[in-house]
Amino acid sequence: MSLLQAHDVSVEFRAKKGFLGSVPVRALDGVSISLEEGESLAIVGESGSGKTTLARACLRLIKLSGGTVVFDGEDVSGRSETDLKPFRRRAQAIFQDPYSSLDPYMTVGQIVEEPLIIHGTDVRSRKGAVHEALEEVRLRPGHEFADKFPHMLSGGQRQRVAIARALVLEPELIVADEPVSMVDASSRAEILYLMRDLQEKHGTAFLYITHDIATAYHFSERIAVMYLGRVVETGPSKSVISNPLHPYTQALVKAVPEPDPSNRFRRRASVSGDPPTPANPPPGCHFHPRCPYAFERCPADDPRLQEVRLGQEAACHLWHGPDHEAQLPATAG
Repeated sequence: MSLLQAHDVSVEFRAKKGFLGSVPVRALDGVSISLEEGESLAIVGESGSGKTTLARACLRLIKLSGGTVVFDGEDVSGRSETDLKPFRRRAQAIFQDPYSSLDPYMTVGQIVEEPLIIHGTDVRSRKGAVHEALEEVRLRPGHEFADKFPHMLSGGQRQRVAIARALVLEPELIVADEPVSMVDASSRAEILYLMRDLQEKHGTAFLYITHDIATAYHFSERIAVMYLGRVVETGPSKSVISNPLHPYTQALVKAVPEPDPSNRFRRRASVSGDPPTPANPPPGCHFHPRCPYAFERCPADDPRLQEVRLGQEAACHLWHGPDHEAQLPATAG
């Protein structure tokens, strides 16, 4: 049984439009993902693709417009904040900005201890748990770092504090939303390796949100690629990176700096322009205005995720239908 299942999840906001009112913006449009115990799944896409909205929906930090979120076999979609408290203990978050996510008026020890206080952990065991969590994220010695304030730490150290805060309750799921995008380059690899070590040590499942498909490949077992509120491709990380099916995934892979100029990813699809607005998405396949392989079916028919290779799915008309072999360009496979 999956630890986390999001089924057909939709999230709609209202955006102001001049002085005339507001328009609906569908940030998520029927997204389904699943995450096994101890697994890491990366959600990849451009800014505005719906990655963070999906993360917040899975944590029940925002209201769903449709669909369900099931955690360990229990539907948490419609629960009140009071009823969600047991779920909150088992599912924690690491936010993107280590500068704004830590209270500057609290010591590191108080920040890491706060979840234990909220969930009623015995006072006699809290200090030891805080020091242990800090040392697990390699802030040693833990008792010395516990007395520091956030402004005394580097960006990388602050993000380690955020990881310790998420880890101290021993959750089964951690949602990490762009955890290395705002730390210096020298700290990024260290933090990713740290999270990987913690995942293996504790058997914690990670939902890893990122725009960087290269780090997704190194951190996660599986990748789900999002575009304009939809999942357009999903599969094992190695398969998605080495043989991307969707033209959008091909473009993301091509954008990764490649030291070998003869690499075959150079020949994959490239796209230009900005993504359309979720307030007015294109008909049919949302990607078709930017797709170099678009044909007459693409704006007329909405493609759904279907398995193309073992364990690898794509939402693209190039791969579906009785005549798909004739439609496939040489660079698409």
